[in-house]
Amino acid sequence: MATKTFAQGAKLSIGNGDGPPETFSKIGNIQDITTPSATTDLIDVTDHDSADRRKEYLAGLTDSDEMTFTINWDPEDTVHDDVESRVGENANFKLELNNKISSSGTTYAFNAVLRKFVGRAPINGQHTAEITLKPSGTVTKTPAA
Repeated sequence: MATKTFAQGAKLSIGNGDGPPETFSKIGNIQDITTPSATTDLIDVTDHDSADRRKEYLAGLTDSDEMTFTINWDPEDTVHDDVESRVGENANFKLELNNKISSSGTTYAFNAVLRKFVGRAPINGQHTAEITLKPSGTVTKTPAA
């Protein structure tokens, strides 16, 4: 039977571009985050000999899906400022997502392009920002240490 787990405590860290070894800075005050996922293209290989009027497919290339996360945005936080400044950079950067909550969990390591940083300042609410990134290349998944 699957074990239910409590999600609070996940950490997302951004590479500082130094090293080796590269150091990472934790992106603080994350509210919600999507974990890396992927979609595989389908190549239609249906022909006139395909049985039972059914389409046939081969797996094509696999593409990492966009990820989004929301933070309680602090415009004076240096890491938040660093994340915001990377929108439009013509370079990938490294990220690590660690969802280790207790003795188990998973770490995802990947390169990404920052696609969007949308800040929000409601009249009667918390400053937030929704951040969208696109993983590039392989996403490595390992048990959290």
